[in-house]
Amino acid sequence: MNASGTPVVSCPDRLGLQRWRDADPSLVEADEIARHVGGCPGCQATVATLDEEQRSIAALLDGEDAAAARVASQQLASVRARLLPAHPRRPARRRFAMVASALAATIVAAVAVLDRQPLEASPDWVLTESQVRARAWRTQPGMTRVEVYETHSRTPGEAPVRRRQVTWFSTVPGAERTTTRLLEPSGALVSASWTQTDGREAAFDTREGPRLTLDPPVAEVQALLPTLSAEDAAAVRFWLGTKTWRVRPQEQAASQATMFGGAAEYTRGIGVLQGEPRLQRDGATYTLTFTVAPPPRPGHEGERLTIEDTFAAASLMHERRVVRRTTREGVLVDEGSRQLVSRGDANPATLAALMAEMDRPPAHWRIRRRSPADFLAQSRRMWATFKATLPPPVVAPATPPPTQ
Repeated sequence: MNASGTPVVSCPDRLGLQRWRDADPSLVEADEIARHVGGCPGCQATVATLDEEQRSIAALLDGEDAAAARVASQQLASVRARLLPAHPRRPARRRFAMVASALAATIVAAVAVLDRQPLEASPDWVLTESQVRARAWRTQPGMTRVEVYETHSRTPGEAPVRRRQVTWFSTVPGAERTTTRLLEPSGALVSASWTQTDGREAAFDTREGPRLTLDPPVAEVQALLPTLSAEDAAAVRFWLGTKTWRVRPQEQAASQATMFGGAAEYTRGIGVLQGEPRLQRDGATYTLTFTVAPPPRPGHEGERLTIEDTFAAASLMHERRVVRRTTREGVLVDEGSRQLVSRGDANPATLAALMAEMDRPPAHWRIRRRSPADFLAQSRRMWATFKATLPPPVVAPATPPPTQ
């Protein structure tokens, strides 16, 4: 039964099953969920999917664990080689006991030095582990998946706004694609975006008409390349590559795994981290609190963002984010939050139907088709912004002249 004493009758949501599977100690309904799962084929299938995801996460971490184990084994062997021959021969039983004691002490010392999991969680450890596990779920090949979030925003003196954000995506190699929809509580569509396998994008917004804005076909953009200067061609290739990268989760995971550099890197896209993040353990969750200075805006100098991220302690799943913007004097400007509702597998046919809407929109939508020239202008802006942050090109060494 739940906290109010009502027995669990309907199927738990995916997040509830995840918490039950992870033996979350704060889950009041654990016994009822266990009995329900025992007789519910649908929930058994969901739990089997969660098990498969856990195995996928473990596979990603196996390489690091194996490397750490090899290093530990080598150092233990080295210590044993230095310590054990130094003792004179003793009766077998006594010698065995002393060797066992020495080896146990060595293992304790080696584990303290070599085990990278901290005795107490740190902000960087929580962030790193959470991102590794999230990448494992989002990049598992051959899947069609969906994530659902509830969003909330509030500005003092105005009515709060609540909406639901739903993202479907495919990780099938060669058929990667994604669409996100923002919905009113009534189910009415507010905005949407689509990205096809080749990186072509579309965006819809009811606040503009309603209007659908479409990228030009990628073939038309590529046909423009031979007519461009070297700088413009580099800009177009960069922007095409960026759009393609955004829809290919395996490529994202490979680059993001090398980019992550702790809390400062985690907040870099939002602003400059102020001081050290605060980590708090509260029962079944970790809460990380950051203070960030956002990029300055005219009339908003000195503003600060306070960001609270909540993670499930058992799975390190990122469940909630709250962002509060305040003035220099600490007065609230606005507040927003995003809460994970569910995540799981989706029907590929559902995603296909949603993606088709990009090219076959309802008749009442106004359509704006960007031209290749529009794409070039956008590429120039993006290239000017990001060119300086890219690594320098690799230049092959000059071939030495042949010796006479």
